[in-house]
Parts: sequence; structure tokens; C-alpha cells
Amino acid sequence: MKSYLLIPTCLVLAFSCKKDPPVVPEPTLSLTAVDASCIEAWLKVTTTQRPATVRLLRDGQRVSDLRPLTSDSLLVDEGLLPNRAYTYQLQRLAADSTVTETSASVQVTTMDTTSHAWLFDPPVLLGDGSSSVLYDVAIINDTLVYAVGEIYKRDSLGNWDPNACNLVKWNGREWQLERVYTYSACNPVNYAPLKALWAFSDTSILVTSGGSLGWYNGRTNVPDCSIRPLATGSINKIWATSERDIYVVGGNGFIAHYNGTTWRRLESGIGVRLNDVWGGNNPWVGGNVVLVAASNKFDPGEMKLLRIRSGVVDNLPWPMQSRRIHSVWFDRQSSVYTSGGGVFRLKGGGVWSEQPVPLIYTDCIRGSLPNSIWVAGDFGIMAHFNGYSWRDFLELRVSGIYYSVAVTDNMVFAVGYVGARAVIQRGVRQGSDYRVSGMN
Repeated sequence: MKSYLLIPTCLVLAFSCKKDPPVVPEPTLSLTAVDASCIEAWLKVTTTQRPATVRLLRDGQRVSDLRPLTSDSLLVDEGLLPNRAYTYQLQRLAADSTVTETSASVQVTTMDTTSHAWLFDPPVLLGDGSSSVLYDVAIINDTLVYAVGEIYKRDSLGNWDPNACNLVKWNGREWQLERVYTYSACNPVNYAPLKALWAFSDTSILVTSGGSLGWYNGRTNVPDCSIRPLATGSINKIWATSERDIYVVGGNGFIAHYNGTTWRRLESGIGVRLNDVWGGNNPWVGGNVVLVAASNKFDPGEMKLLRIRSGVVDNLPWPMQSRRIHSVWFDRQSSVYTSGGGVFRLKGGGVWSEQPVPLIYTDCIRGSLPNSIWVAGDFGIMAHFNGYSWRDFLELRVSGIYYSVAVTDNMVFAVGYVGARAVIQRGVRQGSDYRVSGMN
């Protein structure tokens, strides 16, 4: 007789079938490190569920609670220490403030500061008087710098030379006076004063006399008259990414763009003087933009920071209507900085903060990195930001004005006038490979 073992079906199933793995919900919250300065971390908050209240943690400690208005939001954490690593996380909060989700952590390391230790030549004075002045300066490389303006000299008999020197060249050792021939169908002056320049290389330099443009190759100048019919005012500044992407700004709200083939005027919507132009890709001002500083230095009028995006001109909020805007600078990693009637920095959320620089009119601001920025202006003021603090170089003050400044990581040049003579101030970072004249 056969015997059978009767096993319950449920027991068989228990041994032969695997349970489905638990469903893990997709994360709805993420944090991305965007960039960092010496004292700030820039972070992107992404949330797929809104409305939401999230908490930012730094090294496990609460920084702030916020309610993102869009799926991607950019935020800045301030007051950090230079050259230090920080770990950030986000937490989603329920209505009763309990934590319902925590993002993966990201690490940010802040930049280190640079040094305020700079060495300077004695100021170089050029010209014999008659309102000699330099308006703009550009660094080509370590041993080639050009500045433009109008330098007047007397001949051996004491008579004024009718042809001004409109360019000076630094060859790594000394400054040399030169004349750029400017006569053309759109410029009746043989050696017109040059107002601004932009250097693409040692053989490709765009110069302007204010009313016309020219391409200078280090020896000769090729005029470009195509912009003349578009101009509503004298050209004051040039900014470019390449020879096929150039912006110029000038009087009466004049803006024009060159695409490599033709010039096109952009309508600014204002009639005041446009003093300066600078561009780049920066998240605080809308990505890839060009900014223009607009205000009259001495006369009343509008004060605006214009923004150009995809050929359209609008403006950023400028709440300080008693403070003129004369110059603007930024890069991908920095905040936006302006100078003029005070030095200001655009922080996250469209908030402007005044920088601790003496309230002397500053005509130009330029930087090589977010931790090395220079301003220069009236009464010979020159001040340096090292990423953490500002230093005012009182010993460089002159009884004149620096109109322009150009910088690299290890060099700075400022140009303008003192009395009736043009002035150049050159400085090098202490400890660099460069030397100040007369110093070993």
C-alpha cells in the first residue's frame, strides 16, 4: 500500500515564492553644489513637489528654512571661512516641522584668499602738459601692455607738436609713446585721441576715437566706418568674447553689437551716458549676459544697470538712485560688482550690499578672479579685494583721476591723469616672478 505525505499548499507556496522587494519612493529633493567664493557657497535646490518647505543644513546644523517658488532655485550661504570644506544637505519638512525626506549630501570647498601684498612703481607721468591723459589700458601678456589717450609733447624749440601721441606701449621694461594714424572717410583727424581699446592678441586690437573704430595690428590701423551711421553718441567702452562678438557702448544710451559681419544697434531705452560694459555667464544675473553701467557722472539723469540677453535689453533692479553707476565687472564664479558713487556687490536674491571702500568716486572696477578685484578712480584711489577684505592703498593717492584699470593674477595697471599730464600706475604681486622697476 502506497503512502503519501500531504503538505498544505500554503506551506509549499511559502517556500517556493519570493516576496516582492519593498517599493522605494523616488527622491523628490536634491541639492547641487554650483560654485563657491572665499566666503560663500552657491547651491541649487531641486524639488519635484511644491509647495514645499525645506531646511538647509551645513555640517549637520540648520542654516535656514525656505519655500522654493520654482522646481530649481539658486541660493547662497554666506559668512563662510576661506579655504574650508563644508557639507550640505536638504530636508523636506511637513506642516508640523517633522522631517519627511533628506537629500544626499554635497561638499563645497571655499576659495582661499589672495594677498594684499603688492609692490608699485613710482607713478609714470607722460606728456609735457596741455591736458595729456590716458583713458583706457589693456594687458596683452606679461611684457606687452597698451594704453590709449592723448599725449601732447613740445619739440626742441618749445613748440607744441600738432600730432598727439595717442597710444603708449609697455615692453616689459619701459613705456614708449606711439602714434596711431586714424584718418579715414569717417575720421578727418590724422592722429585723433583714442578713447578705448580691446585686445584680442598682440596683432589684433580694436581701438576707438569715440566716433569711429579701427583695427590696430601693432603697426598700422585699418579703419572700420560701418558703425558710424548707427552711433547716437561717442563710444566710451568696448567688450568682446572674440573678433566676431563685440559690444560697444557710448553717449546718449548708444549700444551696438558686431556679429563678425555687420554692426547692429540695440535700443537701450535711455538717453544717459553708458560708461562701461562687461559680459559673461553668471547665474545671479540670468546666465549668459552683457551688463552696461548707465549714468551721468556730473549731470542728473537715470542710473541703471542694463542687461543684454539674446539681443534684448532690459535692466537689473538698482535701488540706490542717489549712487551713480560707472563701471561693472563679474565672472562665472563671482558676484556682480559695480563702482561709481560707491562700490556695490549683488548678492543672492537681488540684494545689493555696499562694500567697505572709501566713498570716493571710482571710475573702473576689474578683476582676475573673485578673490582679486581692483577699483580705481578719483583722487588716485586704488583698492584691492582679496576675497575676504578690502585694502585701500593710501600711498598711491594722486591729485588726479584713474579712468581705467587692467589686471591679471599678478599685475595691475591704472591709467588717467595728474594735473596736465597722463599718469600710469603699475603694481605687481609680492612674491611673483615680476619685478617693480628699480627693485631686485
